[in-house]
Amino acid sequence: MAEDWLLTIWSDDRTDLWHGEARRLRATLNAISAGVRAHYGEPLTWRSEDLDADGWRDLDRLAALLDGDQLRDDVGTIMKGGGANGTVQGYLGDRLQNMTNMQYGAGSDQTPFHCTVHFYAGEPERGARPLNEHPAAWLVQLLAETAQATGDNVSLARIHTNRLSRLLRRVRPLSTIGAMTLAPATVDTAALPASITVYPCPSLPDRVVLAANLTQVTSDPESVVADLIAAEDAINQSVRG
Repeated sequence: MAEDWLLTIWSDDRTDLWHGEARRLRATLNAISAGVRAHYGEPLTWRSEDLDADGWRDLDRLAALLDGDQLRDDVGTIMKGGGANGTVQGYLGDRLQNMTNMQYGAGSDQTPFHCTVHFYAGEPERGARPLNEHPAAWLVQLLAETAQATGDNVSLARIHTNRLSRLLRRVRPLSTIGAMTLAPATVDTAALPASITVYPCPSLPDRVVLAANLTQVTSDPESVVADLIAAEDAINQSVRG
């Protein structure tokens, strides 16, 4: 069975609560939907248990949803600065099962916005294809444009699989690199292993995407771990400057 894959974004940009967060969340969903449409020929329709598709397009209703989903303590009191968490599903065309599931957090003092979008490649009826069956250029665009939608100050943006992430964390427990990772354009390419490909980001000229061999990521993820750890070292060095 094909392995599912995930898109994860963390942004440190702060916005107004809760309409600012609603606009950011909607912009993120729009970027993902546009990316899916470019490759799959159809956009995603977003809906959840709490809001239908029209509700997810209505910023007032979305802001109210976020407001109501704020983190609360055991007696129901809103925890100031805790933010709001939720999930939303994306449906491709007229399919009855969702292609994606997004888990998001918005408005937290610690992490203003983050999301992980799960693409269900292991179940063909949902519509998603395995990671390595997508053109690298499309994955780069999906990663960069989704990151751009969340704000200017993106601290993490990667495409990965759970299996690859587990293998990386065995070597480096706090590793955040993925099969494809948004990195500063100042990264020292000479320090990168030959297996790591560097892609420019036209929409984010100060960033590049570092990518492992996606066929190996899919079939033998353990074989790319050492090179990805070396690539993460190069990213960290460029950040420290």
